[in-house]
Amino acid sequence: MRYVPWLDDLEHGMRDQVWCYQGFIEDRNGHLRPQNQQESFFCMGCHFDTGATMDTVFSFTRKFGHDSFQQGWYHWSQKGLRGIPEPIRSDGQFEYTHYLTQNSAGDEFRANEEVISRFFNPDGSLIAIEIDALHDDISRLLFPSSTRALKLNKAYRTIVEDQDFHRGRDANITPVENAHKSVIRNQPTGILTPAEGPGLIQNL
Repeated sequence: MRYVPWLDDLEHGMRDQVWCYQGFIEDRNGHLRPQNQQESFFCMGCHFDTGATMDTVFSFTRKFGHDSFQQGWYHWSQKGLRGIPEPIRSDGQFEYTHYLTQNSAGDEFRANEEVISRFFNPDGSLIAIEIDALHDDISRLLFPSSTRALKLNKAYRTIVEDQDFHRGRDANITPVENAHKSVIRNQPTGILTPAEGPGLIQNL
């Protein structure tokens, strides 16, 4: 029988097989408040039932080598992402390049036009010179321009002001088009050939 996480109350949080979670999120004034049950289930969608986690946690899935900055133990405020190479999958493919190839975009909604224009030709093929640069510096994919970052900040502020986190927490500059408005029970996904998982990641 599949274990179902539960929320006892705001003091005890929500449990999975290993941990007990209680998240906090911004109130209308920007201060942290305990999440309600629906908001906590949003977190459990990844921390409870995603096979990509290690012990239900994402934080330490990429530990850098002993010869890296501070032997791989540091906060992002001490050293940013610039210059960090792209990880390589056990099958020899570059991890982020594989994602771009499979998704034809840089985000789940395929709505980040900045990434699309940087990494893709009009025919949908990858721009080789940009992919070569990505291999040596993942910030080229992960960092938005200052203009886009400010727009995302404004979009997220509206989510905080409206307190409608139950509708999603990803800030989107324009309305999302590549998503279902509603889903029918047992509706086929349309996926004919699933993408292969990464296996073990090399050159950590």
